Amino acid sequence: MDLKILNAALKITQQRDLDELEQQLISTLAELIPANTISLIKFTAENNIESTEEVMGLSILVTKALGKQYTWSTEAKKFSLDTQLKQSLRLKHTVLDQGQQRLLIPISRNRNVSGCLCVTAENSMDNSTTHDVNDNITENVAENVTENLVSYQAIIEGFVRLYENHWFVLNESERDMLTGLLNRRTFDKKLDRLLQAQRRKRNQYGIPNNREERRNLEPESCAWLVILDIDNFKLVNDTYGHVFGDEVILNVSQIMVECFRSSDLLFRFGGEEFVIVLEPIHIEKAQQALNRFRNTIEKHSFPQISKITISIGFAKIKELDYPLIILERADQALYYAKEHGRNRVCNYETLIENGELQTTPKSGSVDIF
Repeated sequence: MDLKILNAALKITQQRDLDELEQQLISTLAELIPANTISLIKFTAENNIESTEEVMGLSILVTKALGKQYTWSTEAKKFSLDTQLKQSLRLKHTVLDQGQQRLLIPISRNRNVSGCLCVTAENSMDNSTTHDVNDNITENVAENVTENLVSYQAIIEGFVRLYENHWFVLNESERDMLTGLLNRRTFDKKLDRLLQAQRRKRNQYGIPNNREERRNLEPESCAWLVILDIDNFKLVNDTYGHVFGDEVILNVSQIMVECFRSSDLLFRFGGEEFVIVLEPIHIEKAQQALNRFRNTIEKHSFPQISKITISIGFAKIKELDYPLIILERADQALYYAKEHGRNRVCNYETLIENGELQTTPKSGSVDIF
């Protein structure tokens, strides 16, 4: 068992991606402990216990013929809070819930609880047998199950602590040093993962593969790629120096974090350029959110410099497009915003529809779907 635990720990520390790290934690525990489900629950708003969702879960079915069979759930879904879960999150310690036969282990990031690992187990006894005897047997079975969970509590907590430490190392490598936003190096990987998820949904719900049919089934909401940069930033650096320039970039990034959802991906591409990936939202709401952010920046008082504005371009993220194509479309919209007065938000698809932009040249692009 000691060698098995050591090998499992090595698998976790070999991970170089935060999302894969979460999956490795769950799959590792599934191999080591007798459990029916293992799930990862996170806050959807910073430090808000009342706002949580299950972001990843694994169901384990054990049969004599096939052994352990795994069913993954990677689609985020709302998670209903109960007394035991609230207790675990607020008191920051493990809670054994005998009623639901589960262990709740809080997960900390940067000294704040960010969510919880939930491990459940059920008795292996046939339910009809339990009901045919008496209530004492039912209670004894439940006690045996929870005692079994307790016997593995130290192992589970140890792997959660290992996960927390490795998460910190990986998170540092994915972040821009000045702003704390995601860095350029992680962009392709995260956008590609989003596109893969969209393709899975398209296949799952049977959206036609024919391009003409898809055009008639335009969804109410979709994901958006946003590019923005600070207007006349070179003038700021030339006039006030790079120290004040960095202060402006830091302020913009902090306002960005406050203005957008925690599920939206925020990147600093370098210099004064930022990228946002908005999770599925209707175009009108996307436009409103981006204009709200632009107005907040315009009204913000920056030290010494006073007023700063930003220009924004955004484009639809289509699951059949290459990331480079999507990025180019958003960049065209940004360029249009800068060429037509700055301090404005422009959408690529709207500009194309109105004849204010020409479609992106298709040379070099390959339709593989």
